[in-house]
Amino acid sequence: MHKTLDIYTDYLICQNSYATTTGLSDLLYGEMGYNKFTRLFNGTALMER
Repeated sequence: MHKTLDIYTDYLICQNSYATTTGLSDLLYGEMGYNKFTRLFNGTALMER
């Protein structure tokens, strides 16, 4: 989970326009889906093992 949060934080710092989870997923060529980030923000990723 911390890796995912670090990736999103770095994306926010570097982004010079609107930052979206879909935009980040596109930047990562779909390696990490936008749903993974959405679950992180909803708190469900914290409950997964």
